[in-house]
Amino acid sequence: MEMAEAFLSNGIETTLLHRSELPMSRLERDTRQAAKDALVCHGVTFVPMSIVRELRADSTGKICEVVANTGSCKTDLVVIAIGVKPNTGLARGVGIRESSHGGILTDQRQVTGIDTIFAAGDCCAVKNLVNNKWMYIPLATTASKQGWVAGENAAGGSAVFKGVIRALAVKVFDLEIAQVGLSSKEAEDTGFSVVTESITGNSKIGFMPGNARVHVTLVADKKSERVLGANVYGENGAVLRANTLGVAIQQKLTIDELAQLDLIYSPPFAPLWDPILIAANQTNKRLRSTLR
Repeated sequence: MEMAEAFLSNGIETTLLHRSELPMSRLERDTRQAAKDALVCHGVTFVPMSIVRELRADSTGKICEVVANTGSCKTDLVVIAIGVKPNTGLARGVGIRESSHGGILTDQRQVTGIDTIFAAGDCCAVKNLVNNKWMYIPLATTASKQGWVAGENAAGGSAVFKGVIRALAVKVFDLEIAQVGLSSKEAEDTGFSVVTESITGNSKIGFMPGNARVHVTLVADKKSERVLGANVYGENGAVLRANTLGVAIQQKLTIDELAQLDLIYSPPFAPLWDPILIAANQTNKRLRSTLR
């Protein structure tokens, strides 16, 4: 999606063939819809449920057409985004264990099943601190922390890396999109009893220049009332609010504790009732209603 923005910014007509109905499959549906709307609004031709069948070349060998189940389109340039798979052949060859996702398994010191071998980065699995499950998440933030710990310990240190909640963000033209923690589907698949709530609020006091609407979706566990995950999107102040929610998730705050946070109110920066607090209070109401 960021490449689509880069192309359009340089005057290149852009078509995005996507295998799903909406982009960004791990996010909540309304967030995914917002991402698609931002693409389309800025001129990207979004073609859902597309499976590429063939890349056709001209007489010089240059790709000139993409053929999919949804039709074909002429092209001067093709970018293929197929994700990341860990290259663990070397580790596998010496008997080092891997997760079901294919990443190398380590302890908190980044030591593999062989005491003298450390592993870090995109070849590794990582522990999800929300559901205590292994996952594969090739992000620079994770890799750099693992690398720091592995390097220090290989030199005789005693550093630890406990895991991550998964915190990520993208920019789709003017729209900031962030996810922290689990999605509602991931939470349900893990065994949590899930409740979700979505709200839209202001990033600043309404009359202040630069104010924009911020949408927050919270995912919580009905039993423990813990905050499990969140999606935040908007044209101003979405990602930094997601960072606050990420801290709440990592520290295992309940929805009520989130609602009690003492957040800054200052008209140029934030409204009296921050969208985070509004979302927490509305989720609290939904939790109370499900317990009746």
